[in-house]
Amino acid sequence: MISHLQLHATRSQGGGYQMANSYTSSQQTITSSGTFTLAHGLASAPKFVSISLVCQTAEYGYSAGDVINLFPHGSPYLNAGASVKITSTDLLVQYASASCVFSAPYYATNGTGGTQTPLDNTSWKAVFYAQLGT
Repeated sequence: MISHLQLHATRSQGGGYQMANSYTSSQQTITSSGTFTLAHGLASAPKFVSISLVCQTAEYGYSAGDVINLFPHGSPYLNAGASVKITSTDLLVQYASASCVFSAPYYATNGTGGTQTPLDNTSWKAVFYAQLGT
């Protein structure tokens, strides 16, 4: 069943799509030490932000189009490849300086065997999600 919010998605200034209470960016290039700003277009600062990585070029058991969800809270090693400053209008993103942004000790798990592996920046793109809380 399609919800009322799904029917009213609009394109935002940050290049992504948003619904009344959430924002999804377009796929963003991963660059060591890179910084950029995404305008989320929400009514206020979001309470929840998460990042997914979308495989562009097959590596470590992942195929192009596969998605890895990075978790927004918990272990200090999760999402450590990027920090996101949240404001009432923007998500301000800063990638880590490592040659592989999502690398030791901020590993992703191998797609076939569970081995921790650094992901090549050029093989992946990041998608940022923001949602208002209640």
